[in-house]
Amino acid sequence: MSWFLLLLTLLLGLSAASINFTTVFEWTSFDFVWPSEDFKKEAERNGNYNRDKILPNEHVIYGERVFISLYNTSKHPSPFTLTWLPLTESSKAPKLKPFPSWIYHEKGNCRTMQQITGMVVDVCGRLWAVDNGNSICPAKLWIFDLTEGDSVSLVHQFTNDTVNHAYKYRNLKSLVLDEKPIDTLAYIPDYTSKKIIVFSLKKNVSWAIEIKGINISSIALSPIKGKQLIYLGSWKESKLFSVPLSDLRRGRSSTSLTPSQVISNKTARSFRMLMDNKGKLYFDLESLNYVGSWDTTAPFKEEIFYKDERPTIHSFYRFKFSFAFDACNNLWILTRRLNESTRCGRNPPSYPSYLTQKYELTTVKPTRRPQTSTTVKVLIQSTAVQVIPTEKPQPKEETPSLLWGLFDVDPIEKSHLILALICFILLNLIFFYIILWLALWVKGLKKTINRTKKDNQEMSGFPSEPATSYYEVQHEQLDEDIYDDVGPSIATASRF
Repeated sequence: MSWFLLLLTLLLGLSAASINFTTVFEWTSFDFVWPSEDFKKEAERNGNYNRDKILPNEHVIYGERVFISLYNTSKHPSPFTLTWLPLTESSKAPKLKPFPSWIYHEKGNCRTMQQITGMVVDVCGRLWAVDNGNSICPAKLWIFDLTEGDSVSLVHQFTNDTVNHAYKYRNLKSLVLDEKPIDTLAYIPDYTSKKIIVFSLKKNVSWAIEIKGINISSIALSPIKGKQLIYLGSWKESKLFSVPLSDLRRGRSSTSLTPSQVISNKTARSFRMLMDNKGKLYFDLESLNYVGSWDTTAPFKEEIFYKDERPTIHSFYRFKFSFAFDACNNLWILTRRLNESTRCGRNPPSYPSYLTQKYELTTVKPTRRPQTSTTVKVLIQSTAVQVIPTEKPQPKEETPSLLWGLFDVDPIEKSHLILALICFILLNLIFFYIILWLALWVKGLKKTINRTKKDNQEMSGFPSEPATSYYEVQHEQLDEDIYDDVGPSIATASRF
């Protein structure tokens, strides 16, 4: 029977040649804090628990706890896919505790977690966990609030249009967070469909963006202002690609992208990548015994950050490292390696030596610790590490800037915003001059109307013929009738 040894150690120094290890936790096999002994026996009986087949996947650090996800497949079953350990644990071989409790782990129950494949903790103390599901349950995104009793903040189930509900057509791996005051976006690579799944926390919606020509195996986000990129590693080749972050922020209007730049070729393919807050990229390398790094502020140059010459023969562990940062920006590396041992017996030469799998969770001691009371202090005494808990780290509050949308974006998006602002100003100027012209035209029209009225009043001042009454008209007609009657008589009299 093979034995598993997991060592939580402290990695001292930054030079690969001068790294020393101090063991904190040590296991000869993986065990859990079970709800009951009957529960454990039932898991062993139905094949959900075999301590020799349990394999760790990812890990994250928050405050005084380390969270470890476990593979939960047919070849490597586990009764719990997400576990945690207190860093203040006094035991040298503590049991893994299901997170947040065992009731969230029920195989085949789609309302619980099935297979956690990626994790990250945001600045507000929320644990984001990608659940790839299984042949029965579709993929989901879980968000737990670690500052509120590990309560469930949100469970988002991806639609069939976003992530295929057929298990063989999806393979969600890892995730990175794009945290801004107005929203937090999660980018989750889907290796099988060659897509990046984007999730908006503010809107609680998700959509898929196809990345042409890449089977994405690893992803990292650059935090450097003015150079905000998503770095992508390909499963089929050792090339390192990049995509502008602004292209992924466009929302549903963007359905497919072509990587804008091929950075360079690494020594080998990478399964995991991680970037610190200064722009240094860390990545594992297939079948190699070291962690590579590259300072993205300079031209590409692969360097050896950490090297472990001890071999690994497990075919599942062609990639033997995973890594995560804690709140103090200390780098923790989970190393999967082999531990050499010798069987004892009456005739030692007849019992050959054998290798068992060993795991080491290490961290880099910072050269400068943050001056805050929320750090986890580490005291080193010979070969032991004493972890002294202090106040629980509080999430860092971000105050939105009034012009955040213009000055805290990458150059491409900033140029678009500036162009839109210029167009807005020009349109406003045009509208202003149109309104001014209309006002002047109305004013002139009023003056014309007033002048016309005045002229009409002046013309009405000339004398007019007096009005003739009805009686005067009748009198005139009567006179005319009289003269008409007399006229002929006078004419007749004059002929004699």
